[in-house]
Parts: sequence; C-alpha cells; structure tokens
Amino acid sequence: MKNVKVVLAVLPFLFSACTDEYAGSNPESTGLSESARMGELGPENPSNPFDAAGAICDEITELVVETKPGAGSVAAIAARVDAAMESHPEWGLSAASSPLSGRIAAIALLLDNSDPLGDAMAGSGMGAGAKSGLSGFVSLLSTSEVAPYEDIHALAVIYESDMMSNTSYTGSERRRLLEIASIARYSLYRKKRKDKDWETSVSVAGAISGSSDGASLAIRMAVVIGICKRQGITQ
Repeated sequence: MKNVKVVLAVLPFLFSACTDEYAGSNPESTGLSESARMGELGPENPSNPFDAAGAICDEITELVVETKPGAGSVAAIAARVDAAMESHPEWGLSAASSPLSGRIAAIALLLDNSDPLGDAMAGSGMGAGAKSGLSGFVSLLSTSEVAPYEDIHALAVIYESDMMSNTSYTGSERRRLLEIASIARYSLYRKKRKDKDWETSVSVAGAISGSSDGASLAIRMAVVIGICKRQGITQ
C-alpha cells in the first residue's frame, strides 16, 4: 500500500488547479463520438487480470440504455440487466443463480443512501486490510470530479498494481478488489468521456455490494444501480 498512500497524499496538490472537463462544452465537443475519441486514453488496464469485469459492465450498460432508455422501475431495469447478461453466454457469466429480482430491496437501499460507498464497504465482508485498500481507492475516486481523466486512470493503474502484489490479501479479496477497480475505471471513463451526469460512486457501491457473490453479480449490481441513479429511479 506504500505507493498508493504516497499518491493519495499528493492528490490535493496535483488537482487543485483542475477544472471540469465538460465546462462550456456542447455535445459535439465532449468526445462522445468514436472518431473524436480516437487517440485518447481508453478505460482498459491490460495488467489487471480481471479487467473483463469493467468491459462487460460497460457493454451491458450500453445494451440496456440503448434498447430502452426511458424511465421505468428498479425491477424493470434489473430484469433488462439480467437478460443482457444471459444473452451473452460467451462471457462465461450467468444471472440465473443470483437474479437481481431477489435484490430489489438492497438496490433500493443503495439508491436512497447518503453514503452508499461507506455502507457497501462496511457490509462487504472483507478483512481489515482489504477494506483499507478499498478505502484508499474510494478516496482516489473522490477526485474524479476535478481531475483530468488521464491522471485518474494512471493513479487507478498504480492502485491495481499494488493490489496484485500485496500478499496480505486472500485470493478472493484480491479478485474482488481488482474486479471492483476495473468496474470503477470503466464507470469513470463513462462519466468523463460519454455522460457527464453518470455517478461513478453509486455504481461502484453496487459493484462492492455484489462482489462477494462473484463477478456476475458485481457487474449487474453496478449496472442496475448506475442506470437507476442516472435516470432518477429509486423504486
């Protein structure tokens, strides 16, 4: 955790002069098109062995939003998310063993919560060391409103490298931390490059909440909570 602690200590100095990347922008100038994003840093971190979690999370979000972008209920969006997961067997993940229909109350609690990240971390079931590492990463995410995307991505990669080399974590904790980090990185990319009103923190809270039951639930919880929050759906 030494590298992460050093980075977090200097964050206020790195970003004190930064401004919102979307200030004064119009939809044509925010980098929303593929051609406009060519040459820009993407969300990927090939060094993270669980980086597929973030990529799948982003793809399911696109599928659900593009298919039925209008408002609905938590249950309706949860059903769409589960269906999107099941429509891609090549991912090797399934919604069948942990359908979101059984998590509606938990989803609603995170959506109507002043500190979803704190509550998700407290109930994560991780050991003290892993919670501390996760807390450090959450602190990093808190700078995302003002920091350039490239700087946050670089710091996220440092965090993930530390997670991979830290021998104090169990194998399960390391997997969960790296999957959560991947989902968070892709979520941050969505906010910075696709949708300035996307709320990364609540999406990450969903990933943390679902991660104890594996990548499938972590991904789907992140997607359903992220979409519901973005669309103002709470029940």
